[in-house]
This record gives sequence, C-alpha cells and structure tokens, in this order.
Amino acid sequence: MSVLATAARFIALYGQAATLKRTGSTNISLKAKRLTAQQIIELGNTSAQIGGAVKIGTAELAASDWSVKAPLRTDQLVLDGRTVSVLAVRPVKEGDTTSLYVLELAG
Repeated sequence: MSVLATAARFIALYGQAATLKRTGSTNISLKAKRLTAQQIIELGNTSAQIGGAVKIGTAELAASDWSVKAPLRTDQLVLDGRTVSVLAVRPVKEGDTTSLYVLELAG
C-alpha cells in the first residue's frame, strides 16, 4: 500500500467529521484532517476571519452524484459546526492518481 493510500485510509478512520457543500448539489459527509491550526486573519477595520487547511480523501467525492468529482473554490466545508469557504484546492497525486486533496479554508 502506498504512502498516500495509507494517509487517505487514516483520514477516513481517524479524521474529523465534516460536510462538503456545493450550491445546487447534495452535501457530502466526509472526514477531514487539519494540517494547520486555525489562525485568525485580520481583514482590517476590526474585522477578522478564521483560516486554516485540511486534507480530505477522494472516496466520498468519487461516490457522490456531483458532476465534478473534486472540490472547487466555490465549495464550502462545515467543520466543528462552522461553515468556511474553500479558498484553494491542491490535489495530492501519486503518478496520475489523485489520492488526497488539501483545502485552504477561511470564513
């Protein structure tokens, strides 16, 4: 078993429950693993938002009814009861196969 397949399996087993949301589509329940601690991003004028990054596997996306079987920048993730926006998506590949996605989040 490859390192990335093992990482995806550990996320599925020990990750934190999350929901990936896309407008006009069914929500996907999945597991996420935080890569960075939540950080406060100052926006100016005393405004701030929470930011961070998570890894997610591909199995739930592949099994979904979504036409695009990958996270998009327009998606949202519900984690710890808080809805955050996906700012960037980075596929983690092994050869030609995407095994994980890293999502940069803010909200």
